[in-house]
Amino acid sequence: MKRRLLLLAGAAAAVVYAFTVILGGIMRPGYSHLSQAVSELIEEGAPNTTILNLLFLLYNLLTALFAGGLFFFTAQRRDRGGSALPPPRCSLLKRRSGSRRSSSPRMSRGLPAHRRGAFILCLPG
Repeated sequence: MKRRLLLLAGAAAAVVYAFTVILGGIMRPGYSHLSQAVSELIEEGAPNTTILNLLFLLYNLLTALFAGGLFFFTAQRRDRGGSALPPPRCSLLKRRSGSRRSSSPRMSRGLPAHRRGAFILCLPG
């Protein structure tokens, strides 16, 4: 249960960060999310710097908790003899219009050549 809470801290961190940036933009007159950096919200002399600094501190704490949870989760898997992360699931995606082979260095090593218009998609297991 504790591990799950630590991992959920990562999602909470993203929500806190987005909320802080949006709130800071609302509280600072003339601020544009498109043309100004986030760091301008907490620069010296900016209004409401204290509130935003506290929210960014909460974001940093949640991120650190998530990193710790991720580290301990992968360490437990390594200790049991497994890999740190589950093996990826890979699929070959190809374009419908053709399957001409292209010459590549892979052919000289006995590996199948990549097909033109195809790529491999790997997702975490």
